[in-house]
Amino acid sequence: MRKEDIEEKLEFYIRDELQLDIRDREQNLVKEGVIDSFNMIQLILFIEDSFDLSIDPAELDLDSFNSVKFMAGRIYEWKFC
Repeated sequence: MRKEDIEEKLEFYIRDELQLDIRDREQNLVKEGVIDSFNMIQLILFIEDSFDLSIDPAELDLDSFNSVKFMAGRIYEWKFC
């Protein structure tokens, strides 16, 4: 799986399932208030289910959710590195 595939899957989920407006994959979702704590929990569960990951809470911080592009990079690292 490529990082671009991960980005696409995340973007689709955020737009269609969470029904949040995002401009692009580099938009800072936390700083701009697009994602709140409830959305973050939903997103973490989606990531764990969709990418067959178990994310250690110690590895999570707000920076992990800066943007779709950054999240995809972290998922790729957790999954393939």
